[in-house]
Amino acid sequence: MRLRRIELREFRGVRHSVVDFSEGITIVEGENEVGKSSIVEALRLIRTAKASSRTSAIRALQPAGRDVGPEVTLTIEAGGRELTYRKRWLKSPETSLTVEGERHEQFTSDTAHERFLAILRDTVDLDLLAELDTQQGASLEQPQLAQIAALHQALDETGEAAGEHDDLLARVEDEYGRYYTGTGKPNKDFANARSAVTEAQGRVTEARERIVDVDRLTSSHRQHAEKAAELEQELARSKKNLASLDARDSELTALRTALTNAEEALKSAERQLDSMADARRTRQQSIAEVAERKERVAELSHAEQTTRERLKDLQDRTEAAADAERAQATAARQAHRVAATAAVRLDRHRTAVLLSDLEAKFARATAADEELRRAEQTAAASTIDDKVIATLIERETQVRVARAARDSAAPTVRVTRLGETPVRIGDEQLAAAGAREMPVLDTVEIEAPGVVRIEMAPGLAPEELDAELLAAEQSLMQTLMNAGVESVSQARTLAEQHRLATAERDAARAGLAGLLDGTTLPALGNEVAALRAKLIAREDDGRGGDGGDGSSDDGDGGDDGDGSRGDGGDGSRDDGSRGDGSSRGDGGDGSRNQDAGDPHAGDHVIDTEALATTAREAAEADEAARNAAEEARIATTSLRTALDTTRTEHVRAEAGLETARAELSIAKERLATARATRPDDDLDSAVATAVLEVARTREALAGAKEELASQDADLLALELDNARRLVDRHAKHLEQQSKEVTRLQAVLDDRAEQGLFDALSEAEADLEHATARHARMARAATAVQTLRDALLRHRAAAQRRYVAPFKERIEALGRPIFGRDFRVDVTTDLRIASRTLGGVTVPFESLSAGAREQVALLGRLACAELVDPGRGGPLLLDDTFGFADPKRLQAINVVLNATGRNAQIVLLTCQPDRFKDLGGVDIVTLFAD
Repeated sequence: MRLRRIELREFRGVRHSVVDFSEGITIVEGENEVGKSSIVEALRLIRTAKASSRTSAIRALQPAGRDVGPEVTLTIEAGGRELTYRKRWLKSPETSLTVEGERHEQFTSDTAHERFLAILRDTVDLDLLAELDTQQGASLEQPQLAQIAALHQALDETGEAAGEHDDLLARVEDEYGRYYTGTGKPNKDFANARSAVTEAQGRVTEARERIVDVDRLTSSHRQHAEKAAELEQELARSKKNLASLDARDSELTALRTALTNAEEALKSAERQLDSMADARRTRQQSIAEVAERKERVAELSHAEQTTRERLKDLQDRTEAAADAERAQATAARQAHRVAATAAVRLDRHRTAVLLSDLEAKFARATAADEELRRAEQTAAASTIDDKVIATLIERETQVRVARAARDSAAPTVRVTRLGETPVRIGDEQLAAAGAREMPVLDTVEIEAPGVVRIEMAPGLAPEELDAELLAAEQSLMQTLMNAGVESVSQARTLAEQHRLATAERDAARAGLAGLLDGTTLPALGNEVAALRAKLIAREDDGRGGDGGDGSSDDGDGGDDGDGSRGDGGDGSRDDGSRGDGSSRGDGGDGSRNQDAGDPHAGDHVIDTEALATTAREAAEADEAARNAAEEARIATTSLRTALDTTRTEHVRAEAGLETARAELSIAKERLATARATRPDDDLDSAVATAVLEVARTREALAGAKEELASQDADLLALELDNARRLVDRHAKHLEQQSKEVTRLQAVLDDRAEQGLFDALSEAEADLEHATARHARMARAATAVQTLRDALLRHRAAAQRRYVAPFKERIEALGRPIFGRDFRVDVTTDLRIASRTLGGVTVPFESLSAGAREQVALLGRLACAELVDPGRGGPLLLDDTFGFADPKRLQAINVVLNATGRNAQIVLLTCQPDRFKDLGGVDIVTLFAD
């Protein structure tokens, strides 16, 4: 049988859940209470409980607080047919079965239930199905395999049956049954006889033990009483020691109190000393303050008189300086107007000179720029430079070297003309008495007409030399093509042209750079245009008047009556021309003079040096006047500042003097009040008294500390604490011993009233009678048991051979888990009796929980592998291997994987990590509704 699918609805806490099972191993994982164990329960109940059942097990399936019917739908494969079996309990009970195989079958109600069981009985061993179902918490128990027919059939096919002496064994079993039960235990009569002996022995033993117990109680009572007496003595000694230590501690307390008092007295004396010293220091400060303030008043009075006199002197000096400053300012303004007029005339002249120079420089730079452009065009037209020439020469040299190497490898012919007979070498006539030597690189014809003709053919030159020559020639041709020339000589000519053009370009560039001097040609042109515009603007300004600031000097010239300004007083203009306009920069008709702005044009050349001298002298006069005016202003300002400062100082001096006189008055009054309260002599006496008191209290404190230190207070505190704890311990222990003595005495009194020796005599008589009766029955039972054991040993030997395949399969499966020395002992009813590892045999019941679970699993796996797959069923393991360590789990996963190849296994777990190393599985994850 193989599980295919199960579907749960309203089953315990599961609203709806579907699980599809694989052919091999299926892991159903999920958290607690998601319905894993419900799957195992559903597989069992759908098979065993009808839909009409209302047992407690069925009622427990209904979800709490909901009136619904638990429902299970199961799909399996059995006997080559697919069965879909659905059952609902409690609410509208219903059962249906659909069978798909050679023919389609459909059943409902109890008929479906019976048909389902009938198909299972025909195809599956139901006992095996039940034993392969490992419910949660039952993994430590072994399966009951003795009654599984499918397993017996498998063992019968591989082992040896034992059926001899069955009749004799049956008769012996009947006789054996008079004394023993079917499980080998004594039957009721035999057991009662044995029990009577045991009970009698128990009563004898109990009576003796009670007597021995009385002796033990008596001994214990004496020991506890003696211990209590010892503890009373120890407690008395402890209390005496504690009292002594308490007395010493009281003495120490008095010393500590005296020490504290001495410390407080010292602090009080020191505070009194500090107070008196502060009062005397304050008195001395007050006396010093009065003296200081008297001196301060005298100083401030003198300072006030001094500042008053200085203030009067500064006021007189400041008025005189202000008059001088005004006179110098008037002279400076007159000198400035004269200097400004001269500076304007000089600047206009210099601008005209600079413009002329720049225009000439601009013209030369423009010509140099055109020359540079022509040179650059010539240089750019030729691309053959020294680098290209060097490359061509190198390629040409390589050709020559390759050709010379090839020629040196060819044969050489030397022809010498000896007579008058002409000699021709190819198309060339050899001169008389001439000679020629040449390599034979091609067919050479040498002929003396009418005498002889010689044809010489070259041999084969080495292929490497030809290849090298060809490569060198091709490289040379490629380089010539890249350079755009036909020969090396042409390249040399072009390179020379390029060099000359480059030199001309560099010379033109250097010349232009020298002319531009760091600027550019457009910038130089802009500078010329700017200067020209500036000069024109200044000439236009000059026509309106050359008086510098456009005003005439005070008292000079003024208005000459014709409306022109800035004349020199005699009607002439500042630039030396007449005021009638005959020598101005424009004609009488207002048109611009052709030579205007050019200092070198015409017959009247302006003397630049004379203009500069006039301007310099006017500027020096202006500077001297301005310096004199500034010095006068500074002197006046300095005097005014000094006057303001002195006035402020005088005000402050008056205020300071007034404040100092007031503070002196206050200080005198404060000192007088303090002396009236306590004279100076009283303060000195109080300080001396406080000093003596501090010395006395310090001496008393030192004595108290010395006396307390001599008592070793820390050690006494430790001893006192230990003594108190010791008293408490002895008192507590004594109380415990006293209680135990009282209890033992009560028990002994009770035992004395029970008549223990009489009870012992009666029990011994009963034991003798029961022993005799049991001995008679035991002899008969031993005889029949001996015969039965002999027959059973014979049958057991046959059965061991019968169960050998089962044992071997368990050991083969267990070796990956426990090791190669793993062995088991299997009983005739197919139960594992013990496990052997490393030569140590341990009964199954004595194994650890993890080992019992693993060994029990091996029994189920062996059964699943041995049974015919057609008769077998799925192995269900619910929440198993909780006791296995990681190493065992890994080995168990390997064994499960091997078994899963031939058997269907379903693992239900809330800890999927247990099977993380298990290969070849399908995983179904359940989630809470």
